[in-house]
Amino acid sequence: GGDTFAVIIDQAQNVGIGTASPGKQLTIGSATGGTMEFRRSEGTITDNELIGEISFTGDDPSASQVGAYIRCYADGASWSSTDFPTRLSLWTTPDGSGTPLERLRIDDSGNVGIGRAPTAQLDVYNDSGNVYAIVEASAGSAAAGLQLLGASNDESRLWFGISGGDVDAGRIVYNHSSDAMTFTAEATTPMVLDTNSSISLSNNDSG
Repeated sequence: GGDTFAVIIDQAQNVGIGTASPGKQLTIGSATGGTMEFRRSEGTITDNELIGEISFTGDDPSASQVGAYIRCYADGASWSSTDFPTRLSLWTTPDGSGTPLERLRIDDSGNVGIGRAPTAQLDVYNDSGNVYAIVEASAGSAAAGLQLLGASNDESRLWFGISGGDVDAGRIVYNHSSDAMTFTAEATTPMVLDTNSSISLSNNDSG
């Protein structure tokens, strides 16, 4: 039969693994999908130790200047025979700096943090300016929306709070059991709107 090659380096110095016709500097081919593996080769892996990293570097103004990373760390506990907790993080370098900063983290619970380690399923934080979220539909007949979906016997909540202080000073809460929406400022609930379109203002029913 014909020769079988494990690794090919073509005239353009492209490297092919599992393929005889690499289209990039490194091409990995397999009938079941090409894969790469980054391994920490030690017998004991503890919390916060680096498992693997992809670095994005350049040679300006000198060799191997790092601009960004994608990193995987052990997260939350040391590894054991059936427990391998990890987190992924994305690092970029701001303008005017030579030091990459962690921008996004997915922890071992699947929580996502932007600007810091997450304290909820989605945690967006900025210690040096405003924080905004944009939901945009640019097509001519498209809508943009935000849905808060709670269980039928619980609530959907929108809270307004103070960083480092009272996290729910103001609240808009929809109770799915009673089909009523309450508007709260501090400990006072000045208005309740129920399913009958009745409005209660400070315990005075005007509906």
